Amino acid sequence: MKIILTTHSQQQKVDMLVYGANAPQSTSKTSSKKISLPNTVKLWNSTLYQCIDKEIARLNFSASQGKILSLFVDDTITNYITIAGLGDAKENMTVAWRRAGVSIARKAKDLRAQCIAISLDNTSDNKRNLCALVEGLYLGDYSFDHYRTQDKTPKTLLKSVYIYVNKVSADLKKTISQAEYVGNSVCLTRDLVNLPSCDATPSDLAASAKKIGKYANMTCKIFNEADLKRMKMGGILSVAKGSRQKPNMISLTYSPKGKSNGHIVLVGKGVTFDAGGISIKPSNGMWDMKGDMGGGASVLGTMDAIAKLKPGVKVTGIVACAENMPDGNAFKPGDIIRAKNGKTIEIFSTDAEGRLLLADALCYASELKPDCIIDLATLTGGTLYATGELYSLIMSNSDTLQNKLMTLSKTMDDYLWPLPLVDEYRDGLTSGIADLKNSNAGSKAGTIVAGLFLQEFVDKSIDWAHLDIAGAAFADEKQALSIKGGTGAMVRTLIEFAMTFKT
Repeated sequence: MKIILTTHSQQQKVDMLVYGANAPQSTSKTSSKKISLPNTVKLWNSTLYQCIDKEIARLNFSASQGKILSLFVDDTITNYITIAGLGDAKENMTVAWRRAGVSIARKAKDLRAQCIAISLDNTSDNKRNLCALVEGLYLGDYSFDHYRTQDKTPKTLLKSVYIYVNKVSADLKKTISQAEYVGNSVCLTRDLVNLPSCDATPSDLAASAKKIGKYANMTCKIFNEADLKRMKMGGILSVAKGSRQKPNMISLTYSPKGKSNGHIVLVGKGVTFDAGGISIKPSNGMWDMKGDMGGGASVLGTMDAIAKLKPGVKVTGIVACAENMPDGNAFKPGDIIRAKNGKTIEIFSTDAEGRLLLADALCYASELKPDCIIDLATLTGGTLYATGELYSLIMSNSDTLQNKLMTLSKTMDDYLWPLPLVDEYRDGLTSGIADLKNSNAGSKAGTIVAGLFLQEFVDKSIDWAHLDIAGAAFADEKQALSIKGGTGAMVRTLIEFAMTFKT
């Protein structure tokens, strides 16, 4: 997809011409509601303006967020006029334009439009709205058909998008480039989650990280099995014992030129397939466990964008990678393992493996002495029962960090909901023969207990947040911003966090 920034005076023939419209509002004098079309439509073709106006009323188009209406006009400059709903003008227009971008891209596919134009009249060239629109176009244009040999979808790809603004500037062009980086990085994350585990092994994730590490100001280190043994990472090593795939830990670091505004560390769970180990999952709950590396994928996607956007803060991305398989050599319930910080863990369930990988990775992250650590993991099924597929859950030792991430997530349409780290639930981690046990199957607060477990491996002096993205990382059906499959959960939020971070 090529995005071209231009002005209304440079209009040319396109397959689809798009205008945004807010939902109608009742006035104090009348209860009637009417959608106001942008004035440029009237200036372009007053007769067509009246026809479109009547058709909108006849079809009772609401112009709510994400809704879209296309009318065939076969005019000299376009085949279709499309009205993208932006919802209530008093609501968050950044979210509205992102959702509009998704809807526009999807409609372009439906109409097999290869060249479209979008008018940004009513945004006053707002950079945040422009950025959100472009992100939405990439999210809506996304498809995963790597393995199809025929009947690939979409039938035609969106090739060119002209965006009409009041005045073209270098600043707006830079905004579009930045938004494209974000959109592509979310799509990279989705691809990684959607890949089958045979093509997304720990070594495959390491190869993806090495590509990102080739960007300027980036370094990449892959800790192999021998390194993990030397570093005494008993959690990662234990989980990997039942698989022929060797474990590793990825470390990507971006360092800005000049003085850094601080240091952020992102930690991702990279279980590339989770059969549950000896505590094997039921077969009908196993097919989508290729996506159990969603947290690691989000870290890699974020680092890909960071490498291109070049914020003024140092960012390190760590992904602990392993497969969890049943085998004669696999670790077993009742085993005692030792994490990197020396704490012993009794294995209650081998299907609570992600927290063992994260335990070692969080210890390593703490040794870097950053300003904050954020970990992401498809950790507990309880998130689905708490908030479904649209929200990730956040637990943190810092109200400031938690509030910052939650505020950003709303703007980025990438929602978080808080859970408390309740000390009384720590009893669920009590072991009679070790420092901790890795799971408490009887706890109704399993998601919180998992967060409390991870907290045991973070330096208490460091601000830390745990994001459980088990619900949001993978969609079972099409959503407002994603199709079925990997969603790229929290990537946009983490990018924005890094771009605005100050100590």
